[in-house]
Amino acid sequence: MMKNATISARWFPSCDISAKHEAIADRIFTDFDQQAEQLVGHDQSYLQLTPGAFSGRFLSGFFGKDVAIHMEYCNQALEQEVSGSPGNFSIGILLSNRRCFRVNGMEMTGDNVFILPPDGHLHVFSPVDGAIMAIIIRRELLLGHPGLASKIADWMDGLTNHVEMLHAPRLAQRLREDAVSALESASQARTEASRDLIGRALVASIVAKLTLEWSGPPTANEFTAAKSYERFQECRPLLISDWKRFSSTAAFTKSVRASRRSVENAFSENAQVGPLGYLRIFRLHQVRRQLVNPDCFHLSIGDIAAEHGFWDWSRFSNHYRRHFGELPSETRRELTM
Repeated sequence: MMKNATISARWFPSCDISAKHEAIADRIFTDFDQQAEQLVGHDQSYLQLTPGAFSGRFLSGFFGKDVAIHMEYCNQALEQEVSGSPGNFSIGILLSNRRCFRVNGMEMTGDNVFILPPDGHLHVFSPVDGAIMAIIIRRELLLGHPGLASKIADWMDGLTNHVEMLHAPRLAQRLREDAVSALESASQARTEASRDLIGRALVASIVAKLTLEWSGPPTANEFTAAKSYERFQECRPLLISDWKRFSSTAAFTKSVRASRRSVENAFSENAQVGPLGYLRIFRLHQVRRQLVNPDCFHLSIGDIAAEHGFWDWSRFSNHYRRHFGELPSETRRELTM
């Protein structure tokens, strides 16, 4: 296990249950892009926001074709962009009780559960040493379950591409406990039929808890995305796509016709860094991705850096090493071996 990953050690099943098991994948990662690829059925990308070498763990359990569990730990704060799986609901719970996440601009704690409908969109800020879990359930299996109250089924069926956040401490706790039990049971199951049965038992437990917690589906959502998130979503695409124009925060805020304070607050609340700091982090990631791209092996590191606005080699190397915990030459060598 990773250093300081006390929450991960509590909720993640021990590594021996997943060893050489065809239905459970459990890996440690030192590259965030490789870890981002592990969420099967979803498009996912990461931006590492805090400086230092990355270390993460991603565990997946598959229960037939209809149910899956994904658990993730990251030692660094991340911005995560996730597109929901077509045809599946994703139910998310934190495994980090002491650290808050932000999901589509809403603060999320260990007492919350989010529901992402098929093809929905997630923007997640995960803090340092954050751990999170998603349970993926085929839409027809969940909504057609005989134990799910019809009003709740209708409510879930009406969700479009936005995330619904619920304050449901008992449901969140039940999901954490049942997911670990399901993974432990799956580690002993040797046939797909038996794993499918475990998955359906997990769905039945979720459905029962949903129906017991609410006599009808929630009609009012106390969680609303802050205006700062809306501002962040407005500003970020322009900042990224037209970055060469902005040499200062003042130039950028003038371009988006917003006050400097509102823009800085938007980035601070949703990415924990100011707009120009965010832009530099984004450009460093673009450099990193080109360094390990086989189509770019003919380009020198200096050429790639200059393409993304880093013209001073010494300053670029210092920024890169401070943020990723290694020199750009080490990235190219280690990730391309």
